[in-house]
Amino acid sequence: MSGAQRRWYGALVAIALGALALRVGYVLGFRHPVRIAGDPFYYHYGANLLVEGKGFINPIFYFPDLLPEWNLPASVSMPAAQHAPFTIVALAVASLFGFTSFLDHQLWSCVVGSMSVVLIALVARRIAGGRAGLIAAVVAAIYPNLWLNDAIVVSETFIIFTTALVMLCAYRYHDQPSLSRVLVLGAVIGLAALTRPEAILFLGLVLLPLAVWRSGAPWRQRLIQFGAGSMVGVLVLVPWVAHNATRFEHPVLLTSSFEMTAVQANCDNVYYGDKTGYWEFYCLPRVPLGNDESENTLIYRELALDYVSEHLDRVPYVVFARLGRIWGYYQPFQQINADAVVETRAKPAAMAGLFMLYGLMATGVAGGVNLRRRRVPLSPLVAPIVTVSLAVALTFGQTRYRAAAEPALVVLGAVGLEAIWRRLSIRRGSSTSDPPPIDGGGPEPDHDPTPSSSGGPLAGVASA
Repeated sequence: MSGAQRRWYGALVAIALGALALRVGYVLGFRHPVRIAGDPFYYHYGANLLVEGKGFINPIFYFPDLLPEWNLPASVSMPAAQHAPFTIVALAVASLFGFTSFLDHQLWSCVVGSMSVVLIALVARRIAGGRAGLIAAVVAAIYPNLWLNDAIVVSETFIIFTTALVMLCAYRYHDQPSLSRVLVLGAVIGLAALTRPEAILFLGLVLLPLAVWRSGAPWRQRLIQFGAGSMVGVLVLVPWVAHNATRFEHPVLLTSSFEMTAVQANCDNVYYGDKTGYWEFYCLPRVPLGNDESENTLIYRELALDYVSEHLDRVPYVVFARLGRIWGYYQPFQQINADAVVETRAKPAAMAGLFMLYGLMATGVAGGVNLRRRRVPLSPLVAPIVTVSLAVALTFGQTRYRAAAEPALVVLGAVGLEAIWRRLSIRRGSSTSDPPPIDGGGPEPDHDPTPSSSGGPLAGVASA
């Protein structure tokens, strides 16, 4: 490893430690102690119950005394798949070593969040050079829409991590297409789908274009690699799907929560008025539900479909509002207030995150144009944005549901900022050095741009 590379990695480690300090400081200063409810309750207690050998059961019904306002019956060990299992398993790793308190899980989430900063930096470095990598690391370290999730203890921390890992593996495969690398990419996509089910779309949005729409390889090899990667991605899901087949009366693939979410996202309260495009807990029916989640989904599905079919003329506007809530063009300040009440997100940080989002969108356009001009594939960065948009269009707009797209936004924004920096440097006649990307990565020879005066990796960074 050269001296320049050592300095780069040293800077990255320093930024990652700063990111960890920020996250831990926020938890200790503002998020502890805190009342545990909702999804954090499910993930935290679900992880501890898993370590205790109870399996994947619904902790809300197992600990009814902890939520007295719900007026739940006596404790019930109810098989559950309301959420995909990866987040619970990841938190259970901490529980397995005795770190079972909610604070322990918050701090463990902070560690994972800081690891995501490193992955995001490595993605940017691979496609746009070391300077872009460090810019991405700094942005990811301070971007509130990343670190606010870590303090809550939800799946968003882990989908950010797995999505960033998908992006890194995708570009490694693009740089050196091989069977081993496509298998790794498929497996990582499977892990992302076990974190948030909609990530299964990465098989078509990331793996397909990289494996099939590339030149210089026989079609047979392209199709074999796509098929092999997809097969591994599906195989990663099989143990969970098979486990669910033994626990429920009706088929449950990755989760049983979509139908319940659909009810909360399709009712008068969120089709009309101030909450349009949001969700409403009180839309759930006040009827006795059984102890089999798959039975309950049938009830929820019928209710949701009936409501949508009766209000089809309103659906386009509601979808517009849902997307606007996560992309910041519909009631953005009302959304911040709602997040503060429902998600207990700190308003000042959320406000800073909103304006940083706008900035990343602007510089991200420049970054996307820059990458496109250099023939760097955009599918690993566009796929999370498309996936999030589709998922929200079908459910509802909530800020943290944008989490899977945040790594891509940071990388695109960092590439755009680096391109602007480079152009200004060229105008001033300056020349700076840039260490090569990790693993000697970069575009394939037929994609390699003409080197620029800066001498960076994948250098010849075209002006945005």
